[in-house]
Amino acid sequence: MIRVSGLTARLDGRPVLRGVDMEVERNTVLLGPNGSGKSTLLRAVLGLVPYEGRVEVDGLEVRGIRARPGLVAANLAEIYYLVDLPVGRLMSLYMWLAGSDMGRAVELVEALGLRGVLGKKLWSLSSGEAKLVCNVMALAVGARHVLLDEPFENVDPARRKALIGLIGGVKGTVLLVTHELSVLRHLADWDLYFMAEGKVYGKARVGDLLDAHIAPGRVEGALFEVEVGGARLSIVKGSGGHRIGDFESLDKLYELA
Repeated sequence: MIRVSGLTARLDGRPVLRGVDMEVERNTVLLGPNGSGKSTLLRAVLGLVPYEGRVEVDGLEVRGIRARPGLVAANLAEIYYLVDLPVGRLMSLYMWLAGSDMGRAVELVEALGLRGVLGKKLWSLSSGEAKLVCNVMALAVGARHVLLDEPFENVDPARRKALIGLIGGVKGTVLLVTHELSVLRHLADWDLYFMAEGKVYGKARVGDLLDAHIAPGRVEGALFEVEVGGARLSIVKGSGGHRIGDFESLDKLYELA
């Protein structure tokens, strides 16, 4: 389990996380507009940004975790740019450090059609290819917790479909950060938290959110309420208001606010 309690963080003196509380016990989506603090929250869970409050992974405070391969894996590019090697050798190195089987990484490379990038440097790849390589390394190590930051960003539709299947096959617990609504219908049975302006709301189920509507103000029986642009919005089941599943972008929330 990942447990976050009273988490606050600042970047360049600006508050980014504002008293976040959440628990990740099963596959979970963290959904929110761009700039809402999702990636910073993921980095806090990994101990990559200073924070106040408490972050625990399987009962261990993140600040005290050292040299525990197989506990957490992530697709953050800064982790893999630390070593300037061709992709194939880079994968081999990280699989060895994690005590994992390189054969699993090769299987994922084949499934995503990435064999052509193995001899290239990570920095030389297209943004979509680089994202997929980072996804592969996060998924291949067999960690108990897998953190995926915008794993579908700049990935072409055919590979998105394959990637969704690979993520669904992970044996550990996945925390998937995204602002994209189009992929959520494939994850309908996952838990979901909603994030906006540094605060986290929920939890709910992904399928319930896609069928929910947004109504102004406070509505009794709402799945949860969010504060956006100085306004309060309620996420409610049934009809009434704007259906979230019809949104092209979550930035629509600011128009409604």
